[in-house]
Amino acid sequence: MAPLKKAHLNRKDTKNAKKNNRPKRVSKKRRASKAAKGNLPTLDGSAMPGPDDTTRVELPNGIVVLTRENFSSPSVVVDGSLQAGSLDEPRDKAGLARFTAACLMRGTERRAFAEIYEQIESIGARFSAGGGTHTTGFSGKALAEDLDFLLGVAADALRRPIFPAEH
Repeated sequence: MAPLKKAHLNRKDTKNAKKNNRPKRVSKKRRASKAAKGNLPTLDGSAMPGPDDTTRVELPNGIVVLTRENFSSPSVVVDGSLQAGSLDEPRDKAGLARFTAACLMRGTERRAFAEIYEQIESIGARFSAGGGTHTTGFSGKALAEDLDFLLGVAADALRRPIFPAEH
């Protein structure tokens, strides 16, 4: 069997190959000129949340709820945090906060692990929990019509986890 030979490119072919693989450079002056002409997208300040369109309510149990309506999207997002994280765990139990947060969705007194995920997936929603250094957070997203279900899953996971042995 004959040894393989390298294919040789002349200098011109090599230069063109390198040139064609480079991203096109645009000078600062040209970018500024494009921006001045209005070719770049602009940020609509009214789309950003602020104190004028955010409602803050403190519940009797101390939970603070912030809400903001966005009529252009038929979905709801729920984010929350609990003031407990890995800084609160003893040295001999390092990792417990993250492990506990990861296990919150493994089953509750009302729903089994598979049932939770099947219900969430069947409506195209998502829900997760995770542990951090200072806090334990949870987050979910669903269609506005499924808000009650999403809040029910969150309440179950946070108030009634069972931490099954098989998980």
